[in-house]
Amino acid sequence: MSRPGLSDVDSKIAQTTWVFAKDRLMDRGVLEWALEFTDQHLAERATFRQLFDYHSTQVAEPYRQAWRWVFEFWDRPDAGTGYDRLLMKRDLRSGASQAETIRLIVMAVKPWLKIESRGKLESIYNEVRAKRPKTVNDLLWLSVSSGERLTPDDLNLENIKDRDFLFELANALNSALLSGLNLAARIGHVSERQDSTNWQVNRVYFVPPEQYPDGGGEPDRYHDGFAPSAKLLFAVVEQLAITDRAAAQRVIASWDIGRWKLYKRLWAAAARNDELVMSSEVEGFLQRLDDREFWFASSYPEFAEVRALRWNSLSATTRVALERRLLKGEPLRFLPKRIERAEATIYAKRRAVTELQRIQVAGAILSERTQTWLNSATANLAHP
Repeated sequence: MSRPGLSDVDSKIAQTTWVFAKDRLMDRGVLEWALEFTDQHLAERATFRQLFDYHSTQVAEPYRQAWRWVFEFWDRPDAGTGYDRLLMKRDLRSGASQAETIRLIVMAVKPWLKIESRGKLESIYNEVRAKRPKTVNDLLWLSVSSGERLTPDDLNLENIKDRDFLFELANALNSALLSGLNLAARIGHVSERQDSTNWQVNRVYFVPPEQYPDGGGEPDRYHDGFAPSAKLLFAVVEQLAITDRAAAQRVIASWDIGRWKLYKRLWAAAARNDELVMSSEVEGFLQRLDDREFWFASSYPEFAEVRALRWNSLSATTRVALERRLLKGEPLRFLPKRIERAEATIYAKRRAVTELQRIQVAGAILSERTQTWLNSATANLAHP
């Protein structure tokens, strides 16, 4: 069987691989072996792709889908070493072409498929191996990771004024993030019940050093997956807004906030700036938040921030509605059932006080009725 483009040595490797693997596409060990192939194993990769093309109808599920995931896994950039990342940063600083610079940046932070051998995890966690795999999860552990965490300083972003470059980079990063979110949904990490992409990102923007906790640093400095692309996208859009506000607004308007929590958080972060998002849009956004989004500031910190920072720009009607919701308190159904009702009520009151104080700290003005309630609740909580 001819394999164009392979050297004599690679052709022999391909022939040997074909003979060995042609009847073993439903062998768990062969599947895990294929996971180890790197860019240095092009002959083996090409052979397995051909084998699958010829025999895919004979490969039963879940092995058929598992092989498709492995092929997609092979397409991720192989830049996992510190030396590779060093070379990438060197190229960024060396004045590469605009297209190449954007490609390097996006490839560095883009969310990619990560696959780990289920066998390794079984040995680590002492799990019992499924004798007859029924799902891909019985064979492989699928997740999303990324490469380098690039900061605005790494790109010297604050000194980039080229509007066209920033606009193209913002759209490229946006496309990379959307691709990653779609990938997460395909592997089951996004559903109506849970969205693991959301808790992977502490903040969708780079937190300024003056806001770091004592002894701490940027909250996502060790996070891969979605944090690198989301945070860099927001930073680029902020820089673009300085040069061309309308272009930045078009990027923001393209974010699918109705489908993805991360885009919703990015939008809220952008909406803190009254030059980017109109007050009427912020009003509608805040009023449409569900109870979790409204109250869970640890999961959706940007929602609480935009509520506080844009409070004074909201209409009186909207402020009254939001104050009423805050005074009503967090629904007790969110609290563990083991907590007695009296304690749960105190907890809900404390959460309401926290959010109202957040609004005050931002320089906003509460109604007289709400301010009176806040003063009384604060005193009662301090001296129960």
